[in-house]
Amino acid sequence: MVDRVATIPLGVLTGGQADMPLPEGVDLRTYRVVDVSAQRLGQQEHGTSVLQGNLG
Repeated sequence: MVDRVATIPLGVLTGGQADMPLPEGVDLRTYRVVDVSAQRLGQQEHGTSVLQGNLG
């Protein structure tokens, strides 16, 4: 497994639930963690992490 540190923005979460398809060519096996962050709309850098989980 490759240790990836790249982030992939998937979209805006409103109402606590959303379907966010991964961009074509993204292989989740190369990532260990999923991270949801809070940030201002249009902000490019990573915001404050509000949820993290390990990918199996």
